[in-house]
Amino acid sequence: MLIADDEEDFLILVENFLKVYTDQIEVLVASNGRQALQILETRNVDLLVTDVKMPEMDGIELLSHLSRKKLDIYVIVITAFATQDVLSRLNQVGQFYYLAKPFNMQSFGNTILKILRDKSGAYVNQFTLSNLLQLIHMEQKTCTLSVKSNGKVGYLYLRNGELINAETNGTDGLEAAKRIIAWDRAETEM
Repeated sequence: MLIADDEEDFLILVENFLKVYTDQIEVLVASNGRQALQILETRNVDLLVTDVKMPEMDGIELLSHLSRKKLDIYVIVITAFATQDVLSRLNQVGQFYYLAKPFNMQSFGNTILKILRDKSGAYVNQFTLSNLLQLIHMEQKTCTLSVKSNGKVGYLYLRNGELINAETNGTDGLEAAKRIIAWDRAETEM
């Protein structure tokens, strides 16, 4: 498994806990999304645990890259900035596991073992545009998303997690956003 988080103390804590907790898991660590991508290019990883807020490349951008590559990697998203409402909505989507910091290490370890044992649920290749927009909203991220589907191209412009404009095929605003979000098998770049 690979853990991507910029808090070195947290990485050490999790790595040491998992070594004691189980001898069945090899733990790799990265301090940002860019390092995580480099590891994923050279190593076979079954589970990614990623923080959302990291320098150089954050967790949302990391998931976006993995989604484009259509990798079958189970994902646990962690962050210190979560509300109960956001957690409920993400749990309903069911595309990845989500934990709010701080969390109980024993529960964390059990979740990891369950994911790897059951092999169900949290594939990043099922990470939808809707999932991405929820994370961007929760983290109040400012970005432009380029969305492509079946020869169509659209852009979603977000400031502090809120949609401020969208455009596709001569249409803009809310109507363009609705069209883009409804596209099947959309590929998204940030």
